[in-house]
Amino acid sequence: MTKTNDRPARCGQFLLSVSAAIAVGGMIAFAPVPASAEEPPAPAAATPPSSAPGAPEGPSGPPAAGEVVPATPATMTPPPGPPAPAVAASPPPAAAPPASAPWGPDPKNVAVGAWLRLGGRIQNPSSRNSLNDVWMDEIYLILTANGRITPWFKWQFNLNANNPPTQPNGVAPLSYASVGIQDLIVKLELDPLFNIWVGRMLVPADRSNLSGPWFINYFLYPGFLRVRSAPPPIGIKSGANGRDNGVTAWGQVAGGAFKYYLGAYNLDAQSHDVNPLLTARVVLNLLDPEPGFYHQSSYHGAKDVAAIGASLQYQKSGAFKVLAPGTPPTIDVGDYRLLEVDALLDKKMGDAGVGTLESATYFYDERQPVRQFYMFCAGYVLPQPIGPGRFAPAVRYQFTETPNVKMIDGYLQYLIQSHFAKFFAGYYWADMGPMGGKQKAFQFGIQIIRL
Repeated sequence: MTKTNDRPARCGQFLLSVSAAIAVGGMIAFAPVPASAEEPPAPAAATPPSSAPGAPEGPSGPPAAGEVVPATPATMTPPPGPPAPAVAASPPPAAAPPASAPWGPDPKNVAVGAWLRLGGRIQNPSSRNSLNDVWMDEIYLILTANGRITPWFKWQFNLNANNPPTQPNGVAPLSYASVGIQDLIVKLELDPLFNIWVGRMLVPADRSNLSGPWFINYFLYPGFLRVRSAPPPIGIKSGANGRDNGVTAWGQVAGGAFKYYLGAYNLDAQSHDVNPLLTARVVLNLLDPEPGFYHQSSYHGAKDVAAIGASLQYQKSGAFKVLAPGTPPTIDVGDYRLLEVDALLDKKMGDAGVGTLESATYFYDERQPVRQFYMFCAGYVLPQPIGPGRFAPAVRYQFTETPNVKMIDGYLQYLIQSHFAKFFAGYYWADMGPMGGKQKAFQFGIQIIRL
């Protein structure tokens, strides 16, 4: 019996079966799979725009989950082999935390500005009760910068520049520096209720000092003819320009409706005999609040203010009085004490303009030059502008008791941008008694502030 070779036939049948299986498997693989009602379809992964930092250019790797890719020879894969033995799936590696951006100064967190005051007088500087000379008594510049490291960690510094006046022939120029540090503050503003400022700053002992000469209606600072390089002979106790070195804790309620200040100054004194100058102040605003550390003595219609304030200053062994001159002089040393109360009403009056009334009263210890000091002020802003600004007259009366010293001054301001750009012109008359006799002068000046 001849044995027939049927291996080619069996091979052909096997290849036909394999081809059919591949075709059926391909149809199953490309058939759509209905989504389960309990499992939402996976969203397509978002593709980052090519302009994003660090985004790769060109193809971005394998297709995202759920993305349909047409079948091409390049994308077709052979059928899967037999299933591999089941093994425990290892968890995917944890994604590395995104790298934090390196710290660097942000120019937007720094602000700079300049403050400028120029003033002159018609007065004889050698005979202050005569009006037969003209001279400049104010050449004052402040360069300021402030910024923040975080929203609660801030800083500020101000440099002042004064041009020392020309001295008579044969007299040496004044020795005080023409440029110096006016403010240098580190601010920890942790909460509106509690902030700490450390450095050189305004002493918060009355409204006038927290307004400064820049935010009052008068060219001369209150306290009887202050000198740029020294505090006025009557007023609060502080260093030059109303500043001192120390620390202030302060806070505010309801955006400045109530504010408090607690401070200790003279902390740079390198002497065991100098005790800290302690200062406390509270302010209650009955109309619009006054947010922040500083005050103004007039807002020229920007807000309505009815405020009452009170301050205390105390320094152990901080007051002295010369009982008998000599070598050495006989000096009576005691504690320095000041009680101050002030009030301000600054209100819009509809179409009638803006009115301002201000008063302050000071009570001193028995070793000070005076025992009581009083100040009364009134101002008005005309409702209609004339040219680019508005006229604003103001008058002020200051006097003391024990001994009697008095001064009256009045000004006409021309407000271009409130206190930030204005002109002054006015007149003052003073009877300083034993502190300087009678004085009078015409005063004029200009002020520009750019924060």
